[in-house]
Order: sequence, then structure tokens, then C-alpha cells
Amino acid sequence: MKDVVRSVTVMDSRGETRDCRAEDLEFRYRFSRIPGKVILSAVMELERGERGAIREKIHHNLVRKKKTQPVRFPSAGSVFKNPQGIGAWQLIHDVGMRGVRI
Repeated sequence: MKDVVRSVTVMDSRGETRDCRAEDLEFRYRFSRIPGKVILSAVMELERGERGAIREKIHHNLVRKKKTQPVRFPSAGSVFKNPQGIGAWQLIHDVGMRGVRI
């Protein structure tokens, strides 16, 4: 989303609204300056593309997701934040805990 969001309108806990430019939100992996606020709207800039190519890309991404993520089962995998330079999944795999259930 960081590549397409241009601005957002947010509301804080006092009910005050404010427009924020995307570059002021510090978007990065699992982080932004939005926490504690409710997003009311967003302005996004999308690229035009050929309908068939877009559908194919969506299909490819869904097939890949089904192969690599347990989408049919609850998972706590997304609660781990990746340390710099390595995926959390890799650390879990390296210590032999991938797929372990308690």
C-alpha cells in the first residue's frame, strides 16, 4: 500500500480529523504513523493495466498464497515481526519449530 497511497484523512481519539501526506506517515514493514487513529479515507494512485494481465497477476498471487500460507487454518504466524535482514519464518524454521502445534 505504501507505493500507492498518496494521502489519508484520519481521526484521533478526540474526534479531530486531519489530512496526512503519505510521506509523513513513514510507511514501512508493519509500521506507519497511523496507530491510535482511525482512517476515514485514503487517496491512492493506481496504475492502468490490461484487464487480462491484471486478472492473471491476481490469479498467480492467489495460487502462490494458497501454496505458501495455511489459509484454511488459524495461524499466529503473522504476529512475528521480521528482524532486519531475515524473515521470522526462517528463524522459526532454523530452530525446528516450523509446523509445531501445542
